Amino acid sequence: MNTYVIGKYVGSNVGGAELSSNELAKSFSQNSSINIRLSDIDNFRGNKIQNHKEFKTINYPKYKFLSLFSVYYAPYFYHKFQRKNIIKELQFIKEEDIAIGVGIESVPVLLELKCKCIFVARSPNDLSITPIYGFNFLKIKRIVKSIIDFIPSLLFKKLLLKYISSKKEFAVNSQFMQNLASKKLGLKKDKIKIYLPKPQAINEKVNLKKYPKEPNIRLIMVGNDECKGISIFKKISKTMRKIEYHGLNYENICISRKHFKLNYSERNNIFYYPWGQFFKLINKNTIVIIPSFWEEAYCRVAKECNILDIPVIAFKRGGIPEALHGHKRCILLKYSNDVNQWIESIQKLSSNCY
Repeated sequence: MNTYVIGKYVGSNVGGAELSSNELAKSFSQNSSINIRLSDIDNFRGNKIQNHKEFKTINYPKYKFLSLFSVYYAPYFYHKFQRKNIIKELQFIKEEDIAIGVGIESVPVLLELKCKCIFVARSPNDLSITPIYGFNFLKIKRIVKSIIDFIPSLLFKKLLLKYISSKKEFAVNSQFMQNLASKKLGLKKDKIKIYLPKPQAINEKVNLKKYPKEPNIRLIMVGNDECKGISIFKKISKTMRKIEYHGLNYENICISRKHFKLNYSERNNIFYYPWGQFFKLINKNTIVIIPSFWEEAYCRVAKECNILDIPVIAFKRGGIPEALHGHKRCILLKYSNDVNQWIESIQKLSSNCY
């Protein structure tokens, strides 16, 4: 019996969700899972993908013109016009195997397989929801995007409900997503399984006690995107450069997909480091900042910090409160564009923790 993980970016470094996919496969089999990537795409938002695991590639039409308008068109039309091709390309998957689908692109593939299938929804997008987030101009952009997505998202929702009605397994990665799926798709909560990703800190046996104590307090943010709240972090860094705490300076670090080189770059008092450097950059003087504008479904970074007892400041929304449940050194803030509440919280955690 083989376990296959099927998705657009599986086996890559794109994000925590991709790491979680392979951990999920271990819930069903101790054997190494086989990654099947949908299309030969080699970049993510204009940045070259680094592959961490081997994978097979199957042809998945990009529908470039339609995809410029909405990501929901591709899976719907792939199911509508490419069903025979799916069956032909994946004939090596046997009935006794297990196929785990991640990302909306995997739904039409799972529909054609005769083996045990599990689709794991890992973000609101996977439920045909176009998130509206941010403030001012960014919020207007997201509202316009949700209007453009309206019809294609209904097409994908129809496809997703067809998958669920086929008696194949549908699951999510957090209680927040379980509540959202129940409301959006009209499903009973007890019918929606939750597969919690296993934190990397446990896998790699990270021990914060072995980390050095540095002469500065490190403020670390993971992600350099609008949806992750980079604008908030830039405002924080601009203010914190003028503040000292008991003779310690604040060092602002952003771990970014856009910086894959080993050397770092510095802009606006923020040092940018390449993706995947989180465990190399934390120390005993770290405070992690999670100003995500959108509702994080699981928030791997928050969960890692909870396990390692690293102080965290984050918005109280989405799956973040769930990931930080029981964490005694965290502050959850009201969702607003006010940067002063972040400055005050940083100073408070500096005082209480260091």
